[in-house]
Amino acid sequence: MRISLALALILAFLLRSIYTLYSGLPYNVDSWPLIAGASTFTGNTNARIFDDMYYDGYNNRWPYTIIATGLLALVTGSKVEDAGRLLGPALGSIAVLMLYAIARRLTSPRNAGLAALIVASAGTLFAFEGGLTKEVYARPLVLVYVLAAIYAWNPPVVAILALSTVMAHHVSSIALISIIAGVLVATILYDLARGVRVLSLARLAVALTTPAILLLAHVLSVAPGFWGNVFKLGNLAPASFYAITAFSIAAFTLLPSQRVTYRHRILFALAISIPALAMTLIAMVAPPTPQTTPLGPYMALYATPLLISPIAAYTTRASREQAVIAGGWLIGMGMPMAYSAFSGDPIAGAAIHRFINYTFYAVTLGYTLGATWALKAQAILAILVAPLIAKGIVLQEDPYFHFELYKEGDVELARIARLSTKGVHGDSKLEYLAYMYKSEVMPPPLRVQDIRKPLAVHQENLAKGFWVAGIVYGSVHDIIEMSRRSSTAYSSGSHLIILPP
Repeated sequence: MRISLALALILAFLLRSIYTLYSGLPYNVDSWPLIAGASTFTGNTNARIFDDMYYDGYNNRWPYTIIATGLLALVTGSKVEDAGRLLGPALGSIAVLMLYAIARRLTSPRNAGLAALIVASAGTLFAFEGGLTKEVYARPLVLVYVLAAIYAWNPPVVAILALSTVMAHHVSSIALISIIAGVLVATILYDLARGVRVLSLARLAVALTTPAILLLAHVLSVAPGFWGNVFKLGNLAPASFYAITAFSIAAFTLLPSQRVTYRHRILFALAISIPALAMTLIAMVAPPTPQTTPLGPYMALYATPLLISPIAAYTTRASREQAVIAGGWLIGMGMPMAYSAFSGDPIAGAAIHRFINYTFYAVTLGYTLGATWALKAQAILAILVAPLIAKGIVLQEDPYFHFELYKEGDVELARIARLSTKGVHGDSKLEYLAYMYKSEVMPPPLRVQDIRKPLAVHQENLAKGFWVAGIVYGSVHDIIEMSRRSSTAYSSGSHLIILPP
């Protein structure tokens, strides 16, 4: 147990920090606005955290990541870039430890250690947690909150954790509420089906309403502009439908029988495997949104930690709190997952990968309740595939995270770009980096021939096009041709600033 946990923590930090250690710079596009905010927090005593004149008006509405990074830089005496680029991997590793702590209370130390190895080496987690983002800061808080709400009840601690999560990340707050709601419903259904009250309904009700009330307060007073754009009252009706559907699955599973039979296990395995397989294949061959390209066969590497889930589901022997916590977590996350995937709401659709990650924690808990040989096999597969994903990101060959790695040439390009009084055209990779250097960066036009400002081009643009808000566009041939025909204000070979015609 101790060996597997120690190995999981070492592997977790290595797989999350390798990108920033390789480049010497913060990893992940979303890291730069937060690090820029932390720089303002530490360097300008007049800047109040909710004053949009000093901050970007978005990230400071969930300010805990900015504050934590700034305080870490002040305490250690390091630059905010260094504090931020290592804080993300450290928090991602802490999330692995917290998942282990929950699993340890549901199953044996050996199985919990194997679960930690799976979470540590799952590409869908470590490829994102290498950077400093609001979600990376919030993930350990969500897991600690679940642990405190169920196993270590302390009202002040629960309130502090709820406030911290709400002030750290919006999607994670919704995920937390969904998880606790799922566990609460599963507790009620288990009591009705088995006549056993596994968890305290009063505690779960308080654990549910605390973050819900704080989130409502955030909606009304801290970030009403953001929430007003992404949430409409009309969304409640379809969201309620998906909630009823998710909770109905638990009711149909628990209520008809007093014991789990062979047929129940087959049905459970099919319910797990068919949607997972269908969603994986759809994502490979069809675009996630109308503006994006299909994910392609490379997604199979990221889906590896789910490969043995049907077998694990069939062999699962869960009872009492095992069934309530793991099953409740799954059905709770089924609400936002289904809404994001099928409602047609583009804003919700953009968050589906975040909900997938929170759902994956529940899947991993489910693994620990199945056959040990299947759990071992899944851990080995995840560990074997992890270096392939990490290598692809480091070499900027990964089709999903190739824009997330920064090099010195990118930083120099942003520094040069700020010399333009008119601002420059540039993709999201440069735009987010420009928060550090107070440069004005606007997305490039669909045709590079239509540029009216200097066009900043980095090596990824020369290979794949412009990456703007997750969408890649622009002809690489046209970019190269324009660089040949037009004057350049700056050129390092791999990075250019092309002047308009």
